[in-house]
Amino acid sequence: MAEKRKFEVLRKITVKNVMGEALDVDALDLEKKKQVLLMRVYGCVTAIKPGASDLGPYVRFIGEFKGVNLQTGELFVAPACIMPRFLEEQIAGACTPESMPVMFGFDIGVKWDKTTPTKYQYTAVPVIEPKTSNAMLALEEQISKLALPAPVKKAA
Repeated sequence: MAEKRKFEVLRKITVKNVMGEALDVDALDLEKKKQVLLMRVYGCVTAIKPGASDLGPYVRFIGEFKGVNLQTGELFVAPACIMPRFLEEQIAGACTPESMPVMFGFDIGVKWDKTTPTKYQYTAVPVIEPKTSNAMLALEEQISKLALPAPVKKAA
């Protein structure tokens, strides 16, 4: 039997939660590298919930999510996920009541950017493109192949 991988349960998957409290840009030596991959995040969105913080508005994705720290191999799971803004917009754009659940997967990294206060910007490489999966349509397709029972006649 295969050994199960240990994981930590979080309230939400975020870059900060998966990578630790502070992203040490100096330790990553970004000036000499094109990009450093930080984490893989993937999941299934079943609902979205707008929120706001000191950094501005954001979207909290509700569903099932996993994050893997690509520096340490640590695995995290959570019922919520908050993504960097440019990915948030892409995923939220795919989330409509008709399209839920929406599945996605990205490898998130950073690259050097001396024009930003943090000296880096996030990058993302899709593991899969955000996809919609309408479970009800799949169920209806299966049910449509079944014969309907005969109507029950009402007594007069």
